Amino acid sequence: METINFANIDALKQSIGKEFAVSDWITISQADIDQFGITTGDDHWIHTDVTRATEDSPYGGAIAQGYLTLCFLAKFSREVIARDNDRICINYGLDLVRFPAPVRSGQRVRAHLSLASIHKLNGGGRAAWHGSIEIENGEKPACYAELISQWFNTSAGG
Repeated sequence: METINFANIDALKQSIGKEFAVSDWITISQADIDQFGITTGDDHWIHTDVTRATEDSPYGGAIAQGYLTLCFLAKFSREVIARDNDRICINYGLDLVRFPAPVRSGQRVRAHLSLASIHKLNGGGRAAWHGSIEIENGEKPACYAELISQWFNTSAGG
């Protein structure tokens, strides 16, 4: 998997619109779903009661919270965007977040990431990334979003 480095903004502009990374497949387990429900308070039965979700939901089983799926985009972006001690990188926001298909407990997903835009800022820059979460053998993505990050040089980095 390629790692993107912010050191040269002009070089990064050549990557706009091109997919540069696809993550490895990961399984979203029921334990992941349950822990996310505990942490966020999103413990609706469709996520955490496997028996009831199997019997009463239209999905035939428990499904991951949409925001859990979105969090995997953030996790993946941290793996492919190079960071060093001379810069800080912060989440600036999200645009156009959608959850077209649910992820059932036990399904495998992977992320796709491409650079949408990049702009220089005083002492750093801002980048927008198109991200999507693919469900193995799925017809639709589980999630897509535009992730926006900002980075700045620290005093140690100039």
